[in-house]
Amino acid sequence: MKCDATAIILAGGKSRRMHEDKRLLPWAGKTLLEHIIDRISIVASETFVVFSNPPISLPIPLKKVKVLLDREKGIGPMMGLYTGLEASQYPFSFAVACDLPFLTPEYLSFLYQHANHYDVVVPRIRNRWHPLSALYRKSCLCILEKFLQHKRYALTDFLEHSSLSICSIDESSLAPLFPLSSLFMNINTFSQYQEAKLEYERAKTIAK
Repeated sequence: MKCDATAIILAGGKSRRMHEDKRLLPWAGKTLLEHIIDRISIVASETFVVFSNPPISLPIPLKKVKVLLDREKGIGPMMGLYTGLEASQYPFSFAVACDLPFLTPEYLSFLYQHANHYDVVVPRIRNRWHPLSALYRKSCLCILEKFLQHKRYALTDFLEHSSLSICSIDESSLAPLFPLSSLFMNINTFSQYQEAKLEYERAKTIAK
C-alpha cells in the first residue's frame, strides 16, 4: 500500500572505495540503482533520485522517478536529503541510500507506521544511527538549513539536535520482523558487493 510520503534515494556519485560506479553494479538482473528504485517506489507516492554527480548514462525508469541534482555539490548526504525534502509535496519522506539492496517496502511501511508526531523515525542499532534508512518530516528543512549554513554536514550530529522529536527504533523492535544481519548491509567496496551477492543467493535459497 502506498504511503503519503516521498522516497528520496540518495545516489551521490563518488564511489571512492569501489573504484567503479556502484550505482551501475549488476543486481538481480538490473543495476543496483534500478533495484532500489523498484523496491522503494512500491511504498512511496513519489520517488526522487538525488545526484551530486550523475552517471553519464542514467539507467533509470524515468516514468517512476524524478531526478534531482544537489543544490551544491561535494557536501554529502545532508545536501541530498535537503534537496529532496525541499522538492517533496508530502509531509514525510523516506531517505534511502542507493547502496542498501536489502531494504524492503515492508520495512519502510514499518517506519511510516511509527511517524505519529515525530520529526524523524530512525533505526539505532548497537548505538549507531542509520540516517539513510530513515523517515523525515518536511519540517526538518529549517534545522537542516542551519546545519548546512554552519558547514556541519554530519547527519548523526543533526539527529542529536535538541529540538528534534526522534523516534528511535532499536533491535528489539526490528529483529522479530526483519533480518538485521542483512537489512542495513551496504556496498562501499568490491568485497562488500561480493558478500552482499552471497547473502542474496542464500536468501533466495531459503525462500524456495
